[in-house]
Amino acid sequence: MSWMNRALETYEQNQALAGKAQEGAETLLPVAHMAFKAQLEITIDQDGNFVRALEVDKTDCSTIIPVTEASGGRSSGIAPHPLNDTLSYIAGDFSNYSNKDCSKKFEVYIQGLKQWAESAHSHPKVQAICRYVSKECIIQDLISCGIVTLTDEKKLDKKKIQGAEYEKVLVRFRVIDAACPEGVDATWKDGTLMKCYSDYYGQAQTGQEDICYLTGRKAVITTNHPKGTLNTDFGAKLISANDTSNFTFRGRFSEATEACVISYEASQKAHAALSWLSRNQGITIGSQDRRTYIAWTVGGKKLDVFERQLNAFFYADDEIDDEPQTMPEFRRKLRKAFEGYAQQLQTAAEQEEMVFLIGLDAATTGRLSVTYYNELSGSDFLKRMLYWEASCQWYSIAKTGKYIIKTPPIQQIVRNAFGTEQGKFIELDDRILKEQVERLIRCMTERLPIPYDIVHALFRKASFPQCYQNWWNREAVLSSACAVIAKYHYYDKSSPEEVLAMKGVDFDMELGESLKTDRSYLFGKLLATLEQVERDVLNSKKEDRETNAIRLQSAFVSHPFTTWKVLEEALIPYYQQLHSKRKAVYRAEIEEIAESLLGLYVENDGNVEIQLNRTLTETYLLGYYLQRKELREKIYKKKDAEEN
Repeated sequence: MSWMNRALETYEQNQALAGKAQEGAETLLPVAHMAFKAQLEITIDQDGNFVRALEVDKTDCSTIIPVTEASGGRSSGIAPHPLNDTLSYIAGDFSNYSNKDCSKKFEVYIQGLKQWAESAHSHPKVQAICRYVSKECIIQDLISCGIVTLTDEKKLDKKKIQGAEYEKVLVRFRVIDAACPEGVDATWKDGTLMKCYSDYYGQAQTGQEDICYLTGRKAVITTNHPKGTLNTDFGAKLISANDTSNFTFRGRFSEATEACVISYEASQKAHAALSWLSRNQGITIGSQDRRTYIAWTVGGKKLDVFERQLNAFFYADDEIDDEPQTMPEFRRKLRKAFEGYAQQLQTAAEQEEMVFLIGLDAATTGRLSVTYYNELSGSDFLKRMLYWEASCQWYSIAKTGKYIIKTPPIQQIVRNAFGTEQGKFIELDDRILKEQVERLIRCMTERLPIPYDIVHALFRKASFPQCYQNWWNREAVLSSACAVIAKYHYYDKSSPEEVLAMKGVDFDMELGESLKTDRSYLFGKLLATLEQVERDVLNSKKEDRETNAIRLQSAFVSHPFTTWKVLEEALIPYYQQLHSKRKAVYRAEIEEIAESLLGLYVENDGNVEIQLNRTLTETYLLGYYLQRKELREKIYKKKDAEEN
């Protein structure tokens, strides 16, 4: 339950913000309040007279309303909200125009509203709404202004408002008062109204008292916890025990309180904090079957550095215009970016303020689960983010055609490893996406090695380039594969201190010095050279087709020596079409690589060929990419020189 303790602490530290609108951010909910999407807005005057009604704009539909313990978590039965609610509750004349009898709902609603209006914690707006609702004419008023329509039988038709049936349309109220400043007429924005209800409901609360697990103090406890933590339309609860007859307690307990004792106030605050954090800085993985991750401090500070790793690569310094093209540039800009985050987390680093990470997923429509939770000091959190980005990076081709160095976002790595090309994009089932993303989040936040199955999946995908019609998808897969392979085989073999000091393996062409004895790496260089020979000729003839090297890449991985011979024979006519100087460059490059390969083995009864023909490992992709990059840059420089 530590995650709930941290959520409670967050609320209490930011309690001054409760109910106050924040520009560009969602509002922290007061106790006994929830945010819902309203479809209708009814305006009345202070005497309770109808003024107008209108449909709520979808961009401004989020509405904070008072709730009771029962209504905040209602899924069935009669449990009205105290003020704003659906038409089936607040419209006393709803049953007159419907075949459904909603009179009991209205009876319970108006009874509760009158009790509040007549209490010591009443409010002028509540009294005005009570006067209006008591007239039982809401449907009649909505008909008169054309908001709802009737059938020939004088019954409500089957039309919907903002996708909601008439019965389920949520109504919010405005109360016009000439003495009130502009904007205060909205009940869902009135801080004084919210405080009145919080005080009223807190004073009126009765029930079993016990020691709260979160606060350690004796208070009125609850077993009906709020829903809609992640989404107001989604009723999933983090804590629920409404099924006493089946598997809720698994034979361990007889009552919900034996498993978890939480006070009403603590539950409200903790859930409100999580809802506030998720709506303001939650990172969603998946499009339909979603999982939300939140990284925060007790002060509620948003940690952009976490979002940076999951969603997109960007730099903290807005003045940085160009992406890094060399390793020194990457190091400099990476450090500059993280210096900005270090300033953001300066207090956390100095005082060892904790950073909290949580993953939330709705396994069913009614249940919300915590899939991941971790606590790190601010300084340690920042180091681990920096370590991940410094150890998982590779070249990528920009739209300009330049090679730049980037750290692929975690979602991109997962999509490229397990997804398939669908049109212009690589798509992946949400269930696979969110599970694999969480594995990499654990690697990042706990400094664990990347699971080998992810490394191998990228290796296989990148070795079958013909599976991708979109050239950019092909390059993205290859770049992601190289970044992960480099991290797995080299950076993670270095100490974290070396990597953070940027003293790890430098993946420029000088990498070859450390891989001179790596057979797979050398064969990757060879494949790139054989491909470039044919590509050079095809480009000169303006022919756009796959090279033999690309078509046979998967075969080359399985039987490199045998496939090498096939590719060499296929290149004979292409060599004849090359400029003599360029041909000499390629010949010299192939001979040098061949000598390095043959030098790895001592000839013994013909075993050299067998050794060379073994299946390649992942590192061949590193050699392939770097050799291709170097050749392209070298050839095109010479081409420009020849033309000039």
